[in-house]
Amino acid sequence: MSARVSRRANYLTRPEQMTFEEWALVGSVAFTGLFSGLHGMLNLILHRVMRAMDGPEFARFLNRFLGDARVSPINYGVVIGTVLAPALALVGAEDASSVRFALVASGLALTFAGNALVSNRIAEPNYDRMLA
Repeated sequence: MSARVSRRANYLTRPEQMTFEEWALVGSVAFTGLFSGLHGMLNLILHRVMRAMDGPEFARFLNRFLGDARVSPINYGVVIGTVLAPALALVGAEDASSVRFALVASGLALTFAGNALVSNRIAEPNYDRMLA
């Protein structure tokens, strides 16, 4: 407890340098936030817009949207950052037996499983059929 108090007191007087692991965790949170915001926009806004469309209008919309969204550099950057930042945090971790390490590793595994397995195996083949 005293180490924590002295670290806080030291932080108030002179900020210490952030480690590589801490910067990677900041990047992880930022990229995950961007990915969550993108996902939220798609689910909360676009679903309401698409609900009112009839079949042909919906097909035209998906053709235009998926054609651009699949090759968007922002989409690639957010997905790569969401996987790469926690991986870098694990590489820079000082203690592999810490709770922080276990949480980051489990989050990375779930993120990788969601992006790689679900997207590539389920969503992408459906997008191919829609755009055909």
